[in-house]
Amino acid sequence: LAAYEEILRRAEALPGVTAAAAAGALPFDGTRSQVVFTAEGSEADDRSKVPTSQFNSASAKYFDVMGIRMLSGRTFNDHDTTAGAPVVIVSESIARRSWPGEDAIGKRLHFGPPDVKNPTWLTVVGVVEDMRNRRVEEDPKPTLYRPLKQTSSLSLSLVLKTEADPGTLRGPLAGAVRAVDRDLPTFGVRSMQEMLATATASRRFSTQLLTAFAALALTLAAVGIYGVMAFV
Repeated sequence: LAAYEEILRRAEALPGVTAAAAAGALPFDGTRSQVVFTAEGSEADDRSKVPTSQFNSASAKYFDVMGIRMLSGRTFNDHDTTAGAPVVIVSESIARRSWPGEDAIGKRLHFGPPDVKNPTWLTVVGVVEDMRNRRVEEDPKPTLYRPLKQTSSLSLSLVLKTEADPGTLRGPLAGAVRAVDRDLPTFGVRSMQEMLATATASRRFSTQLLTAFAALALTLAAVGIYGVMAFV
C-alpha cells in the first residue's frame, strides 16, 4: 500500500498530469474477475438465482480519472482502510436488481451465496454507472468495486489523466515507478485510445472486409451494366 501510494504521488506530480489513480484492472484489458454476491435480505432457498458480478479494486480517484459518473453516494476516501468498516461501491444495475425502488446507499452485501457462514458484510457507500469492460459490443456489466486499501491485488494498473500527449509520459512514468522500487516492472504503457483501438480491431477488420467486397460487387455490377448498354 505504501508503495502504490508513493507511486501515485510521484505520477500525479509529472508534468501535464492532472490526476492519477490505480485499479486492479482497466476496461478492455481482459483481466476482469467474476464474483458471486448476496444482498442483505436475499432468500437462501435457490442457489441458482445467486447473482454474479464483475469485480475490481480501485483507488479514490479512479472514477474521476476514468470518467465514470457517480450516481449517488461517495467515492472511496482515506478512511476506507482495513481499520475501518468494509465498504463497496456498486454499479447501477446491481442497485436496481438488489434493492428495487430503494436507495442502495447504506445497504449491505457479502461475497458468496446466501448460506455462507460468517460472511463479511460490506456497506454500500456509492453507486456508479455501468461500464463496458470487456468488449465494446457487449452490454455494460454489473460491477462491484472495493477500495484498494481494504483488498489486495497481485498487480495494479496505473491510470493517468493528462493534458499533454500521453506518449511523452512513458519514460517519466517508468522513472517514477523505479524511484519507488527499482525492481518493479512497468509494461503495457498506452493511451486509452490505443486500448480502445485494440478492443475494436477485429470488428474494424470485419467492417473493412465487408466494405471491400461491397465495393468489388458495385464495380462488377457497373462494368456489367456498362457492357450491356454498350452492346445495345
